[in-house]
Amino acid sequence: MDTETRNRLSLASIGLAVCICATAPAWGDQENTATSSETSGGLEEILVTARKSSESIQTTPVAVTALSHEMLVQQQVIDVADLQHAAPDVTIGGAGTGPSSLVYLAIRGEAQNSPNSASDNAVGIYVDGVYIGRPIIGNLGLIDESQVEVLRGPQGTLFGRNTTGGALLISTNKPTNDFDGYVKLGYGNFSDKLGELMVNAPLTSELAGRLAFRFNDHDAYYPNPSTGYGQGKLNHEYDGRASLRWTPSAIPLTVDAAFDYTEEQDTGQATALMGFNSTYAPFPIPLNLGQLVALTGNPNALQLAPARR
Repeated sequence: MDTETRNRLSLASIGLAVCICATAPAWGDQENTATSSETSGGLEEILVTARKSSESIQTTPVAVTALSHEMLVQQQVIDVADLQHAAPDVTIGGAGTGPSSLVYLAIRGEAQNSPNSASDNAVGIYVDGVYIGRPIIGNLGLIDESQVEVLRGPQGTLFGRNTTGGALLISTNKPTNDFDGYVKLGYGNFSDKLGELMVNAPLTSELAGRLAFRFNDHDAYYPNPSTGYGQGKLNHEYDGRASLRWTPSAIPLTVDAAFDYTEEQDTGQATALMGFNSTYAPFPIPLNLGQLVALTGNPNALQLAPARR
């Protein structure tokens, strides 16, 4: 099986009609941190919600890794599976022959070893406090996130069931009363194409709206010249979020409403046959053994060493 290194080049534009600017706090950026240090006389404080309330990461008695929006962009984290490259003690594996939306999410080695549509997580995933109940959709697309927190387990005291290994807290950016947004375009090998758009606008003096959308696709990572088909191809992935924030001036109240949409179509996880017993055939087959092995995705079927019983 031939494999290649996958690269992605991302380009963010800074113009949308009038003015486009980054909306998430840039406390993860060294330049902004330096500026904040000059004005305040120290490093800017990092706030986390590991204990169900906003507090400084320095005083939180929880093993937590906090990643800002800028950190996620810098390390090219676009879905949950990419977090294993950005957070320590986190391992995320593919789901065997299942869809790429199904992942093995493990913290400190604690994981659900057979995730499917009926099993529970060992690491709980929460989006703005809403629990994602099944690992079959665990590989969520991270779009317009303000912060991601990785809490090492166990976390059952505050988050309840299915957090033996820990918890993953995803916080999204909320609508503001300023007009802003951004556009991102990316291209990589295997014809990897990525486009992302976010627009935030005030609708009334008390109501603001925010819309974010991303598209991604790429060719097969594991081609099979014998059959003309490949594995690991992403036909398309759509991630979208529409949110509203109502802040009535008459009473001290804030109401947030959000709608998330994710659609992914791919050829599933890549699989390959590493060996076979050439002396055993349980039933008559119309194809020879080399042709059957080639259908499994390995173009070098005849070069495999036969396994002996």
